[in-house]
Amino acid sequence: MRVAKGKTYSNIQENPIVAITVVDADVMKQFQFKGEATVETNGTFFEELKAEWAQWQQVPQCVVKMAVGEIHLFPPKA
Repeated sequence: MRVAKGKTYSNIQENPIVAITVVDADVMKQFQFKGEATVETNGTFFEELKAEWAQWQQVPQCVVKMAVGEIHLFPPKA
């Protein structure tokens, strides 16, 4: 997820409950991860990510971390 310090950033600050869907196109399955997000703009994790992204000439403004509370598989098993 690409997050600029704009609408998505504001949405997470107001309501940190998020869902991320990942699709495995090879087997046509979807996985949905639900949980609580936090936004970091400093600290060890942020600095490590910032250093890694430097190889692509990118400078992140923040990083979103998610504590996964639920995982769903779609289509559900019968």
